Amino acid sequence: MEKRSGVTYPGSVGKERGMALGGLGTCTLQIGRDGAFQQIRLQNDWTAAIRPTPAGTFFSLHARPKGGKGAGRVLQLQAPEGLDPVQALTYTGR
Repeated sequence: MEKRSGVTYPGSVGKERGMALGGLGTCTLQIGRDGAFQQIRLQNDWTAAIRPTPAGTFFSLHARPKGGKGAGRVLQLQAPEGLDPVQALTYTGR
């Protein structure tokens, strides 16, 4: 299998920006390098990001093997109180 080249960034907590999602004429948000939502903009208004990011906005994953116990994680380095975060994040740009 051919190995793809790319740049890999480790996840980190701080103000670094991650990956922007959205498009022209749409709403946008950024996923920070810590996995948290940042810079949420509605109705294509680039001057008015929603700050602070509303509580309870995050990606999560839950999995359960057949007949087994399930487990879930918030896909952030720092999760809201009472929820489990992931231990590490890595982004690869291709």
